[in-house]
Amino acid sequence: MLEDMQISSHTGMPWVGTPIDLTAVRSAPVFEANTGITLPIESPVYKLAGLKKGWDGNNAEPLSGHLLEQGQKLWEEILKLCDTSDLPQVSPGRDDVIAFAWTNHRPAKQLDIFLYGEQTFRAEYVVEVKGVDCDSHCISLTGLLRVIRNYLQN
Repeated sequence: MLEDMQISSHTGMPWVGTPIDLTAVRSAPVFEANTGITLPIESPVYKLAGLKKGWDGNNAEPLSGHLLEQGQKLWEEILKLCDTSDLPQVSPGRDDVIAFAWTNHRPAKQLDIFLYGEQTFRAEYVVEVKGVDCDSHCISLTGLLRVIRNYLQN
């Protein structure tokens, strides 16, 4: 899995985010990841399900099944909002986190979302404009989708 990853220039963390055909994702068969949950194999979240202990070279634990499920739900909502040119990079984070980063889509503007593997939905987002963090909050899924829509429209 690590050989398929690149290092994100923004976060310094590995990320999985290759251009994909949305038609293939929406019609893809579903396979069971090693966590016992089912995810579409073309989903970038599915690729994170195969991470083993120490995936970061520093004893990081694999991502939890709950986080992977939440990440897939968010990814499916993102697919409804974005065309292929607006899809974020998806990367794992230590301490059971998935990051969704829109870093190269808008001039001088960036959106980072950090989804946490807790029992209730918890995410934080940061909007950066011209190198300055403009907003950062913990937010619900509904509120988070509103932030993504606003980012993509402006």
